[in-house]
Amino acid sequence: MRDELIYKERRKNGLKWLLGILLLSWGVKYYAEGGNSDGGISSIFIDNIDPVESVGIITPSVKNYEVEAITTTPPDTVSYDVRVFEKLSEAELEEISLVLQNQSEDHNEVFVSFYLPGMKVYQGEWATAHKGEPVKMMQ
Repeated sequence: MRDELIYKERRKNGLKWLLGILLLSWGVKYYAEGGNSDGGISSIFIDNIDPVESVGIITPSVKNYEVEAITTTPPDTVSYDVRVFEKLSEAELEEISLVLQNQSEDHNEVFVSFYLPGMKVYQGEWATAHKGEPVKMMQ
């Protein structure tokens, strides 16, 4: 009789444990999907937040470029390899460079290398910029 009560109690506790695990799994899945069917965690953390507005970053008016690589060298140097999709004026390159430098305020040395379409990174830049200096056209 005692063994039968112990068995029933263990079984009841096991079912409670299993139910708890199932509810926890459902909650994690629901949270990861953002509480809806159209997105995951990114819909909670990325899609609903404007990162530019939230940290006050000034974006350049020039939109036809992308940062291909960011290299940080301790203690205070950062390098950006930027692909521009067409030839830009020195003023436009300066604008991009200043935005990247402002994003790197905690670095004393900021280097920006610009590459045109078809140019390989680290095999000759089209233009360069260093913190505190104007853009220098290389080719």
